[in-house]
Amino acid sequence: MSPSIPPLSLRGALYEKEYWGLETGLSWYRMAGLSADGLPFALNKALTGSFDSFVLPLQLKGKWPVGKWSIETKFGAFLALNSTYSIRQGHLAEGLVQWSGDWRAMQTKAEIGQGNTFGALGTLCVKAPLFERVEVACSFSWFEGRSPAPITGNAVGVSMNDVPVDLSIDLPDVKLDYRGFEWGLGIEYNWE
Repeated sequence: MSPSIPPLSLRGALYEKEYWGLETGLSWYRMAGLSADGLPFALNKALTGSFDSFVLPLQLKGKWPVGKWSIETKFGAFLALNSTYSIRQGHLAEGLVQWSGDWRAMQTKAEIGQGNTFGALGTLCVKAPLFERVEVACSFSWFEGRSPAPITGNAVGVSMNDVPVDLSIDLPDVKLDYRGFEWGLGIEYNWE
């Protein structure tokens, strides 16, 4: 995942007991772009352009008190509802040129499959009391997800021998890489 900060993230318990619970929420991310797996070449740049992603987590949590503080571990799944994203044509063309070894320049006109992302999510959260019913929460999360994003289209260019090149692009196994760390700092209010 590209570095991103959620402008809005709300989390809350669906069910909670003293030492465990079930939690969900909603986070809105403005993604700068995502890299991809399944390409026939290494691409160390984002394959997609910017898009919005709305993440819905569902996590089982364990809670351990440590004095006035508490530590929570959470494990579960997430669904990322992604807005329409475009392919970065220049990055794809650059990857194809490097992969071919005998093309000098290339221009692509390709489409990328759209879709939502499903994956696993783990979180470690430390909470400290601030006021009565108010806690400061610091969390570290790991997202592990992918979504199918087949690429089709065509590419035109010039070989090293100045011969015109015209080829079709069909990359059915490409998957967007929705993996990465997130850290959060927030305020939690206990409504009870």
